[in-house]
Amino acid sequence: MRNSTYHRLENLYKKCKGYISTRELLDEGFSNRQIAVLAEEKYLEKVCYGYYWLLQCGRKKPADYKCIEASLSNPRAVIAMESACFYQGMLKEEPPFLAVATERADRSAMKTVTLGCDAFAAVCDVKTPQSVAAEVALPRVPIVPAKEPCILLDGVSDPSNVGAVIR
Repeated sequence: MRNSTYHRLENLYKKCKGYISTRELLDEGFSNRQIAVLAEEKYLEKVCYGYYWLLQCGRKKPADYKCIEASLSNPRAVIAMESACFYQGMLKEEPPFLAVATERADRSAMKTVTLGCDAFAAVCDVKTPQSVAAEVALPRVPIVPAKEPCILLDGVSDPSNVGAVIR
C-alpha cells in the first residue's frame, strides 16, 4: 500500500477514540480492500460486523470493552445478570464468557420437547405457566457488596413480581 494510506490512518488515530465503523473508514477514503489489508497487517482489529478497533492508536481498550463490542454488534442486546454484576463491581471474578441476551438466540444447540397441557403443568412450578419453559444450569457465584444501590432477586417465579418490586 502507499505511504499516504498509512498517513491517513495515523490521522485517524489522532481523531478517533479507538473504535471506528467501516462506514467511517470508507468516508475517510479507505477502500474495502485497504481495510482488509490493514486488518491483515494488524493495524485494525475487527471486533464485529462493521466495526474495528484501531490497534496502534496508543489507547488500551476500556475495561468493559466486551460490553461495548456486544452493543456494537447488536444495539438491542442486553447484558445478562452474571456479566452485569461483574461490570458493576458486585463480583470479584470475571465470568468465563460475556452473557448477552438478544432477540434471537441460536436455537440450533437447544433440545426442544413439545408437551401436552397436563405434562407441561406438571414440570412447571408456577400456577399460571407462560407456555414456554427451559431447564438450565445456573452457576454458583459469590456476590460481593454493591458499590451502588441495586436489587438482587432470587427465586422469582412470576415475572410480574419483578415489576411489583421495582414499583
